[in-house]
Amino acid sequence: MQAGGLSGDRRADRRRGQRAARLLAAPAAALQWGASLALELAIVVALGLFCIVTFSQLMPAASFMLAFYLLARALTAIRLMSAHPLVDADSLSHSSSA
Repeated sequence: MQAGGLSGDRRADRRRGQRAARLLAAPAAALQWGASLALELAIVVALGLFCIVTFSQLMPAASFMLAFYLLARALTAIRLMSAHPLVDADSLSHSSSA
């Protein structure tokens, strides 16, 4: 083992991994993804703190958190399905529901 704590082979592997990561994503895209992940984490943490303070038991708080997270994840798919329906506006199902 060398003074830095990593052997020479591990350092070379680490450098290869860093080079591969730079090739896979542009720095600006990686920064945007990291910022969006940090904001998502902040929202979930804030909701978690709200649930801890509001609910008196663990199961309702955990269920609310899970439901909120799943809805947030599915929201884009729900919006896409409502904007681009599979059937035409002239179909029987659209005319009967309107």
